[in-house]
Amino acid sequence: METIGFIGLGRMGKPMASNLVRKGFKLVVMDLNPLPVADLVDMGASASSDVAQLARDCTIVITMLPTSVEVESVALGSGGIFANATEGTVLVDMSTIDPLATDRLYREAVQHGMSVVDAPVGRLAEHADRGESLFMVGAGDADFVRIKPLLDAMGTMVYHCGGVGAGGRTKLVNNYVAITLCQVNAEAGARALATFWP
Repeated sequence: METIGFIGLGRMGKPMASNLVRKGFKLVVMDLNPLPVADLVDMGASASSDVAQLARDCTIVITMLPTSVEVESVALGSGGIFANATEGTVLVDMSTIDPLATDRLYREAVQHGMSVVDAPVGRLAEHADRGESLFMVGAGDADFVRIKPLLDAMGTMVYHCGGVGAGGRTKLVNNYVAITLCQVNAEAGARALATFWP
């Protein structure tokens, strides 16, 4: 069984990691906040306070972090994932970040004999609580097959959108469509109020 690292136990990350532990995956977790780490350890996960050590101990590392800055800070540099993980390790970034950052991560991973999967999450935190997340995945075929059991443990809908970078780009397009619909509804409501009600 592969050992899975999970960095980022916020409102989305914690329930996702919890679902992995419940489904029997061997997990090493890390977060700046010690409280969710302690909760995951109580469930059976191991804890790490050092990215480099976590990378050495795991063959798949999941990141669920706020922005590109945080993802690149744990992946790059002498203390990061790529400099310390073994060849063949897969970084699965589930954050919603700049696709150009994903492209940079992929180029760096290849230089270390590793690979990257971008798998940003759709739906809400409540869906993550129930293991009903949706994943838009950018990955090579072999990496997709390798990580799909993890995605199935955390969600109910998994879409392989294409190669590395396709998942994040699909998520952003999806977000743009949702925002546009919200704006259209707001404009329609304003027009209706102005036209039909005094």
